[in-house]
Amino acid sequence: MNFITLLKTRFFLLILFSLPLSDRIGNMVSDLFGKNETIGWKFDILNTPIDLITGFLPFLYVTCYLIMSLLKISTDLLFSKIHLIAVIISSILFSFTDINFKIVFLAAGVSLILFIVNVYVSLRNRKSVMQ
Repeated sequence: MNFITLLKTRFFLLILFSLPLSDRIGNMVSDLFGKNETIGWKFDILNTPIDLITGFLPFLYVTCYLIMSLLKISTDLLFSKIHLIAVIISSILFSFTDINFKIVFLAAGVSLILFIVNVYVSLRNRKSVMQ
């Protein structure tokens, strides 16, 4: 199975594997630059709705893409590529504790918008194929 097939039919697997990997990369990069030595803004938002939202989004992505895969609905290739990059970037940014909260929330918001667009375009293309 090549990468394009994974992007179109098994996108949930790519999201599942990219999240822990990008989180680990973010931790390594933040350690490299000497960040995370003090408790930053993340300490203030732990166990708040913001922390729950950023933790819930990957679960939402995997669940919806899994359902689409089970229903044999292929995702749009371009939006899948862009969404995968956005998920990886937002996961890497979230591992920095000293980075500004607005940047992390912006990255998560862009990722959510790309997810909605990808699902919409995929469902619209599925309907046009069925007619």
